[in-house]
Amino acid sequence: MRRARTSGKDLMMGVALVAAILAAPPSDALATSWVAHSLTFPSGVTQEALYGVGCSSSTTCTAVGQDYNGTWGAHAESGSGSGWAFQTGVTRNPGPKNGRLSGSSCPSTTWCMTVGSYGNSSGTPAIMAQVKNGSTWTLYNIGIPLGASQAELNAVSCTSSSFCMAVGYKMVSGDDKPFAMVFNGSTWTDSSATTATNATLKGVSCPTSTYCVAVGSTGGAALAEVWNRGAWSTTSAVVLPTGGSNYLLNSISCVSSTWCLTVGTYTTGSGNRAIASRWDGALWHAVANLTWAVGTSPIAYGVSCVSTTQCFAVGTSSGQPFADVYDGVTPWSTMPLSVPLGATGGELRGISCVSSVRCEASGWSYFGGTPTGLIETYS
Repeated sequence: MRRARTSGKDLMMGVALVAAILAAPPSDALATSWVAHSLTFPSGVTQEALYGVGCSSSTTCTAVGQDYNGTWGAHAESGSGSGWAFQTGVTRNPGPKNGRLSGSSCPSTTWCMTVGSYGNSSGTPAIMAQVKNGSTWTLYNIGIPLGASQAELNAVSCTSSSFCMAVGYKMVSGDDKPFAMVFNGSTWTDSSATTATNATLKGVSCPTSTYCVAVGSTGGAALAEVWNRGAWSTTSAVVLPTGGSNYLLNSISCVSSTWCLTVGTYTTGSGNRAIASRWDGALWHAVANLTWAVGTSPIAYGVSCVSTTQCFAVGTSSGQPFADVYDGVTPWSTMPLSVPLGATGGELRGISCVSSVRCEASGWSYFGGTPTGLIETYS
């Protein structure tokens, strides 16, 4: 049995976190709901958060984030359900400050790509990626792209060990620009996205090695871009509810080049609202807003689709985690979801589903106001 960890709201690289979660799930044949699992802090670690998770099978996943042992450093766990193992081979910090892994993609049971950032000597964000090949971890210290003053990678999508697309932002002359990099199996190459201003890319999904869709925001508006055989272009306007502000798409999942679903949030006078939209390869289509069981201010952070008729999304609403399911036609349905025993709330940030009856979600829960790492399994 393992105890849990931490990290607060977008982990502004310095929130408190701690530990303690819950029990083991029933077998796949019997379980029909989400179950929280306990994880154990590595020696010396007192805080931790898990931001993303990638699964290649119902028993093989890698969750990533950040932990604190006097300094913030990158953190990874591999496993599934109630069984997770801390990955000692992960490099906490290529630089002196604030290492974090934000995204994970695992195209096979023996190979995962993870991406994130760290702070250089002045605390300026720079880029890193780390590959898990079997039990061996390899660091790619990418640093800051040429012509930029800082950069971060937020998400990654891999079709194989020889193709990954990672997205984030880079700052050029004081302006955040959409940023993307391609991995070919041995090296990373700048594949800069379009030139939107005040922009960042938060999610990416590649159904093939020649086609990816990335989402984020630009100047408070939703941003979506397509990478098709080496060239980026901005899509048509994402169809979303009107009357709000600060639109942000956090995640996307593509079943094919003609069917993707994205989720995110926007702000209204009464608070946040969780949103979704569907891409058909040419146009975006309206999708009913996500639902939530508790709270009044939902944000959708992660989505994973196993088919055009089954997508799962996770997020937070007024400090409580939520999960929704979508069948591609009717409105979203709220799924029963509980926090660990003794927790007062929590958030889910990442999700990876390998079938309609198996998903892993990562995030954190709150104990006494302290964020504490959280894994939830749906089976």
